[in-house]
Amino acid sequence: ATIALARAIEKAGTTTDVYKIRADFHKALPINGDTIPTEIFGITEKGGLLINGSTQTVENGTLTPPIQYFWWIKSDKEWENIKKITKSTANMVRLPN
Repeated sequence: ATIALARAIEKAGTTTDVYKIRADFHKALPINGDTIPTEIFGITEKGGLLINGSTQTVENGTLTPPIQYFWWIKSDKEWENIKKITKSTANMVRLPN
């Protein structure tokens, strides 16, 4: 989230006008998995970041591949867009909405 905030400040062109920074926050996103470990795909109108949940287990002393759960997806079109922009190689699961 700190990287997203820094990018939003840069996009807004101000460090003091919090309303301008918030208005331009969407311009800082997405931030993909080639930049940070957990991708940030967008922001809601109320300011919640659209970040998938991830799980990973250890079996016989070895990490299993992570599974990413996408909880906010409302349409097939939105899901297809996420699959196009992700840089992650983890298994992706769309949860019912």
